[in-house]
Amino acid sequence: MYLSLSASTLYHSFLPSSLAQAQRMQNNQTEIEQLLQMASRQLEAGEFKVALKTFRKIISIQRKQGTPLAQGITLGAIGEIYLNLEKYPHSIESYRQALRIFQQLGESHKQAIILNNIGVVYKIQGQYDLALEFYQQALTLHLESDNKEDAATTLYNIGEIDQIQD
Repeated sequence: MYLSLSASTLYHSFLPSSLAQAQRMQNNQTEIEQLLQMASRQLEAGEFKVALKTFRKIISIQRKQGTPLAQGITLGAIGEIYLNLEKYPHSIESYRQALRIFQQLGESHKQAIILNNIGVVYKIQGQYDLALEFYQQALTLHLESDNKEDAATTLYNIGEIDQIQD
């Protein structure tokens, strides 16, 4: 089971320094919100390749804005899309980029989610030792933050590997 990051209102994490900049950022924010709605519909319809293109547009805007938290969340979504497309190396790379951002920001909950999801990718590929390494890291962070629900998901994933290896 993989865990998802919420992209709901995290795009308001910047402060404009001028009126013109504020207007540009508001226009970009509106565009991001429209693109997110579009991507959501595309994902619901199973149009993963189309959704991937939409998320690439979103991340391009976010990089110009300099919103690392939003970029990390978007990279996590891109990792999930690659997972669904069975493009595992791309999935891992997207997740690793998100992980680096969340580590820099000190976002331990989001780090744990990404670590769990990297474990899922390795498990799917039959690389159980690597999957367990990432699950253990995720579990440690979940427990440190007293996040029992996500810890349970990670424990379930660890249990799946134990069953496979028995």
